[in-house]
Amino acid sequence: MGLRVSNVLVAVVVAAASSLASSASTEPSPSPSAAAASEGCPSVAGRRPAGAPRARRFTTYLNAADATRGLQDLSHDPAVAVVSGQWLRFTTTGALVPLPRAPSRADAGRIVRQLHARGIKVFVTITNKNEQGDWDPELTRTMLADREHAARQFARYARAVGYDGIDLDIERLGPQDMQGYVDFLRRLSRKLHRDHKQLTVYLKARTLTDDGGRHGANIARHVDQIRLGTYNYHLSTNKDPEPFAPYGAVERDLCQVLAYVPPAKLALGLTSKGIDWPVDEQGRKANTNPPRSRQWLDLRRELPDGTTFRWDTDARGTEFLISSGSLRRHGWLEDGRSARHKLLLADRYGVDAFLFRLGGSDPLIWTYVNQWVAGTLR
Repeated sequence: MGLRVSNVLVAVVVAAASSLASSASTEPSPSPSAAAASEGCPSVAGRRPAGAPRARRFTTYLNAADATRGLQDLSHDPAVAVVSGQWLRFTTTGALVPLPRAPSRADAGRIVRQLHARGIKVFVTITNKNEQGDWDPELTRTMLADREHAARQFARYARAVGYDGIDLDIERLGPQDMQGYVDFLRRLSRKLHRDHKQLTVYLKARTLTDDGGRHGANIARHVDQIRLGTYNYHLSTNKDPEPFAPYGAVERDLCQVLAYVPPAKLALGLTSKGIDWPVDEQGRKANTNPPRSRQWLDLRRELPDGTTFRWDTDARGTEFLISSGSLRRHGWLEDGRSARHKLLLADRYGVDAFLFRLGGSDPLIWTYVNQWVAGTLR
């Protein structure tokens, strides 16, 4: 059945959400369960008592290149507990330098104070991108060689600006990096907790489930939250168009991680963007150019008249086809409807949720986020 995506903009005001739990746990990680809540999924029964109140916490990111528009998203008064500013990268010595278009330290401090006045906590996201903007595993390895020094510098920076915590987005970690990475998390979390600040990490399921789940269990012991990157699947330049956040793959990864990470330490990732590929008349990928990715609003403004949409009940995402003259592109869109299904999935397994990212997102998402935080989403 064909469905056309709605352009209706909705804003709902809901009371401010509660903040993240304040301390990292040192309890033993749960071992894999043989029980199943659904096919291939460990049961979360017993980890959260039946009928116990659930404080749903929603987090989102503020991108350095889209900060002004991102802050405008917050005019919908979404029930956001934490905003993470994607503003910094580290050098080989552990020094912190701003990403392109990131606010100055003084401007970042002003943003922190503005969001604090609204009851929103502010973290700073620190990445291992190099000067060229690429994820750099060698940069990470050099930093980890003197991880005590880097941990001191990171914690000192958070204290100086007034951040409530640090979010680490260190990508392309290899098996050889994990021992040093986990020890770095241990050192940094201790320093942050002494300052009553928190530590979160963004990771993919594969990193957490490698080595029989030992990595995930060890990481969970030292951080306040793991943000699980459950999007950007199937983006190879050699593949035909596929959903980039298919519901089945998202649930599979969530289930696998929950075998080793307590649900109270986990947040499920949502996004609000579209990705499309050039295709030939048979719908196959037409060339070796990479797929294009844009925020929901940017994509909606670009789509020509006559673009066809179809809601995919398996992927729980919107498929679209552009066919205008010689232009043929096939894409997928994560919008408010997609977010609703992911939020219900988060509820099913008792985990929190986050959105990557503010700025140009489907306003319908905030309606569902507010309902989810209030416990009324159906």
